[in-house]
Amino acid sequence: MQNAENKKNVSSEDTKLKEKSSVFGIKVEDLLLNYDFCNVNYGTTLAEDIISLCKENGVLTDGVFQQKTCVLRVQYSRLKGDKYLIPKKEILFSICIGLKLDIEKTAELMEKGGYLFTYDSKFELENNLPSFDRLIHDCICLKIYDIDEINNFLVKNGYKERLGSRTVM
Repeated sequence: MQNAENKKNVSSEDTKLKEKSSVFGIKVEDLLLNYDFCNVNYGTTLAEDIISLCKENGVLTDGVFQQKTCVLRVQYSRLKGDKYLIPKKEILFSICIGLKLDIEKTAELMEKGGYLFTYDSKFELENNLPSFDRLIHDCICLKIYDIDEINNFLVKNGYKERLGSRTVM
């Protein structure tokens, strides 16, 4: 690669060694040396935790998984086959509700998947309805674990998201 100003050849290795963050003025290597990976090191993956929770709750087959969670059987097979699989947020909510997990365990699984409960106050004020995540949070806190009941409410109130896989419902 040629530098337009100096008309000399510059290798990508040269630029990587000399490049610093324009915002912080540090090298990526320096950042990584100081990063505490202990805070993000989980002993198990999200998929492994879900499979373990399924076993604890007597969900041992793809069919039982589909009945309890309203998630396609293939999703359970994928979780068993790929320990690094991270399902969509709505699928993960459905799994947590289907397995009747408490809010602490649900939040832990959500975090492991890179998700958080997010609340849209603007939506709530404009529509006089709780946001999707707040509704799911409250259902879990109140131990409302009937996915069909929750989905019926979501559909009646015009929510785009639903729990589980659309083809199951």
